[in-house]
Amino acid sequence: MKKTLFPVLGSLILLMTCYACTKSKSGAGPEKTPTAWNGETQKISLQFSGDLTVLESPLGQGQARITPDSVLYAVDIRVGNWLPFAQGVVRRLDSIEIPRGIYYKMQVTAIRRGSSPGLWQGDTANLTYFDRPIQRVNNYQITRDTAGLFAVKYDFMDSLSYFSVAVDASNKVRFRNSELDIFYCDYQGYPSDSGLTAINLNMRRLTYGFKFEPINFPGGTLNVDYGGMSAPKSLPVATAAQTENLYTADIHKITAYPFTEEVYLTLSWTRPNGQMVPLGSRWVTPKRNVLTTIKVTNPVQDGTPVKLNITEQTWTKDTVVVW
Repeated sequence: MKKTLFPVLGSLILLMTCYACTKSKSGAGPEKTPTAWNGETQKISLQFSGDLTVLESPLGQGQARITPDSVLYAVDIRVGNWLPFAQGVVRRLDSIEIPRGIYYKMQVTAIRRGSSPGLWQGDTANLTYFDRPIQRVNNYQITRDTAGLFAVKYDFMDSLSYFSVAVDASNKVRFRNSELDIFYCDYQGYPSDSGLTAINLNMRRLTYGFKFEPINFPGGTLNVDYGGMSAPKSLPVATAAQTENLYTADIHKITAYPFTEEVYLTLSWTRPNGQMVPLGSRWVTPKRNVLTTIKVTNPVQDGTPVKLNITEQTWTKDTVVVW
């Protein structure tokens, strides 16, 4: 047996070698996903579609025109096991640095003030500071710092609830559904993106709205309480119907299911003489990207129930001009 073992083994090795060579020539296997990143990056610009369109103004950054409803863009780019790559809050999206040749995830949130004075901004070290969920000292640049004032964080923009919204120059409020108008996109990046100069993001509006129309109220204010979900409002009866009150719900980030919020709405009326008159409470279900109008009719006779008429109107696409 010892005399025949080596020839047999030699024959087997020769057959295996021939099979391997034949297989390699018959066709290339699937391209392997890069397992390591060489640190190379590239610059791209972002374009929007969906519920939000952004147009560049020919006036550039000049001071000829100023809008009070400016947009802030929170950008969060992750690689690997949700490792922060780059983060920041900026006013323009014409030059974004992304990793080249690997998979990555990019979340972009467009924040508009909507019906509120806007996102509350603090000052620290002569720089702007945003509370959670942004939780960042901001220089209006997207940075990759791992330490210091502008360091990336794992919990950056981990939710779109409980923003600090300005009441005035020195006060702020925080509620689950913030009084802001927010658009969001979660983009999956691929190694093949290295051949792109621009990426289109399908932005999804996470906002719902309420409009209140008091009927037969001789002055005073209409008081609106949202059951602790959003900041209460006191609307002058004379101008209440002219205001769209906008709120953002984090639950609308999930596109697979048509989730809605349930808001426990309580209304009251403050007469011109200061007397408070309860108008009742009820559950209301506002829908994403829909303005719900509530017409409140004051009864002519005391003791008659208040009449509430609820209608819905879907918003059209919003266009923001950046200058």
